Amino acid sequence: MEIIKRSELFKLSKKVNMKKLLFLLFIVFTTGEIIHAQCTKKIVWTASKAEFVDDAGNVEDTKDIGVTVHTSGKWVLIIHNDDLTDSLSGPVKDIQCDWKEPIKNGKMTIQADMSERNNQSMKSSLVIEAKDSKTTILITFQRDDGTTKHVRLAIDSYKEEK
Repeated sequence: MEIIKRSELFKLSKKVNMKKLLFLLFIVFTTGEIIHAQCTKKIVWTASKAEFVDDAGNVEDTKDIGVTVHTSGKWVLIIHNDDLTDSLSGPVKDIQCDWKEPIKNGKMTIQADMSERNNQSMKSSLVIEAKDSKTTILITFQRDDGTTKHVRLAIDSYKEEK
């Protein structure tokens, strides 16, 4: 019977622990990349009506208008009634994702500087929230004068752009 020295046993144990550590780091990195990839995908969201809500979330007005929201990790574009001349767009400043199940359950928050055609810039946030495959987007615009405007969209469909 061969006797294993204590130092050899320690080296063997160290190798096994190192392999486990490398495997765990690989899993964490891969999961993080998958979650981040959901944030940066180009997605087109469509809604057939818009609700204008106050700061408390109470509906002040509802309009039956088509709204298309294009999101990516770099840019946001909001188009009313398929009319590019009636749109807002701007670069993404920050994006946070917490998707439990990509685009079906979870939340994504986008901070962007949006501009209208008249080049009036405003700080904006889009909170895209999905629960049981029902998705809403709450868009908040903050104008330079400090006033805010909230628009809530119940998303009818979405698709990933290539």
